[in-house]
Amino acid sequence: MSYPPLIEWFINDLLREKRERRPYELWVTDLISCSNKYNLSLRYPEYARLTALKPPILNGTLIHQGFEAIIKEMGLGIIEKELSMNVNVDNVRYMIVGRVDIIYDNDLYELKTISIIPDSVLEHHKDQVNIYRKLCEENGIEIRHAYVVYISPRDGIKCYPVEKADVDISWRVKTIVHNTAIPMYDWECGYCIWGELGFCNEGGRKGG
Repeated sequence: MSYPPLIEWFINDLLREKRERRPYELWVTDLISCSNKYNLSLRYPEYARLTALKPPILNGTLIHQGFEAIIKEMGLGIIEKELSMNVNVDNVRYMIVGRVDIIYDNDLYELKTISIIPDSVLEHHKDQVNIYRKLCEENGIEIRHAYVVYISPRDGIKCYPVEKADVDISWRVKTIVHNTAIPMYDWECGYCIWGELGFCNEGGRKGG
């Protein structure tokens, strides 16, 4: 399908890597996903980028950016704050990098676009937020409260607090290095582009 120049530019920007990974760098989103997804994404980046055009992902990107643009225009909070910390696994130092959506008045907000808002915070979103808490602590940023903000075309908007909890970051890095969490969460295989493309049929090797 051909597009006029403006839309072509927009689509190409969605598909473009915002920045290249540095050696031994892992993103927070890698730590809350199937380890095979991470490894296949490195091996086949051209397929990984196509996920940006899947309707739920595209919808989420646009709502996410619009929400943050409004907050930025109002002059409220710190938007997309990039933070990092080092973790040693198997005598190798890995850099964990994450971008916190919004920090406002020492409160952390993670935005999520979803079709149906759940009755409570989803497990992987809790884990993601608590990894961000750890990143903030390691970088001298005090966080009082943390929230997941769910935005749904059907249900509107709802905000849930997330209790502080320990997340074993070293274990999660190890599952990626040894590719042993396939999947990390039981529901992942049903939404996996790699399964759809026929690259992965290994679901069931969890943890290790």
